[in-house]
Amino acid sequence: MRMSGMYWGLTALDLMGKLEQTNKEEVLEFIRQCQSDSGGISASIQHDPHLLYTLSAIQILCIYDALDVINVDKVVNYVKERQQPDGSFVGDQWGEVDVRFSFCAVATLSLLLS
Repeated sequence: MRMSGMYWGLTALDLMGKLEQTNKEEVLEFIRQCQSDSGGISASIQHDPHLLYTLSAIQILCIYDALDVINVDKVVNYVKERQQPDGSFVGDQWGEVDVRFSFCAVATLSLLLS
């Protein structure tokens, strides 16, 4: 999906020292528009939020040092709400459990709360 693809593309450009060739404001506005009222971030505008894309968006914002573009408190609450009683995480409101989502939750919170 678009958010994850943007993360990988921007990371590659950053590693090559070419990040300045991107339109930072356009990227940040896209991420801002992808944050839902729940706090989660979706793969694209008007899609459902998901932990996978929330992590990709947070990683992009960290690359640009621009976490202020989103409501960080809402993201933290979104991630916390995905945790199940057994400690696992669901990726979205539909309830699929996968070990990837536990990694995404921990990585997202680590980036936001450190």
